Amino acid sequence: MLRVPVSPPVLRSDSAPSVLAGEGDRMALDARGRYLTWEKTRYAPEANGSAENARNLWFRMKTARRAMFRRLPFADVNGRPFVFCPLDSLARFQHWMDRQGEGVAPGDAPPEPEREKPLPRPLADESIYSSQLEGAATTAEAARDMLQRGRKPRTDGEKMIANNYAAMRFIRGDAAARPLTPPLLLELH
Repeated sequence: MLRVPVSPPVLRSDSAPSVLAGEGDRMALDARGRYLTWEKTRYAPEANGSAENARNLWFRMKTARRAMFRRLPFADVNGRPFVFCPLDSLARFQHWMDRQGEGVAPGDAPPEPEREKPLPRPLADESIYSSQLEGAATTAEAARDMLQRGRKPRTDGEKMIANNYAAMRFIRGDAAARPLTPPLLLELH
C-alpha cells in the first residue's frame, strides 16, 4: 500500500532563521551534505530524535533553499510556478557529467566514420546503469560483454539494456541533425 508522506511544517517568515549571503549551499543541506525532504529531516542525526530540532533544521534548510530558488517557465495545474534550488554541488555534478559525455551538441551530426564506432564507455555505461535502475537484472560486466560482442539479449534485463543502447546510437547518429518532433520521438520510442 502506498504511504502518503507527512506534510512539512509551515514555514512562516517571522519564525525562520536568516540566511547570510554565500551560505546558501551549506545551509540548504544537512551536516552530511544531503538535500533532505521533510520526511528524512525528521530522522536526520542532527535532530537527535527531537521534533523541535527537526523543525529547526527544516526551517534552516528550507529558508536557505527559498533564497536560492530559480523559477521555471511553466506552472502546475493551480498556476503555481515550478522552482528548483541550483546548488553548487549540482553544478559540479553537471560539469562532471558534461565532461564524461561525448559532447555532441543537439543539431550537430557526428562525422560519418564516428557513427560506426561503438559508444564511448561512459555512454555505454549509461545505457547499462539507467536500465539497471529501472529493474534490469544483470551485471554490468555481462551487459558490457553483450554490447561489445553484439550478442542477442537473452533476458528481459538484457533486452532493456540493448534497447537503451540502440536508442543512444540512434540519437547520436541519424537523429542528431534532425529537429526534435513528435514523429522523431515516436521513431525513437
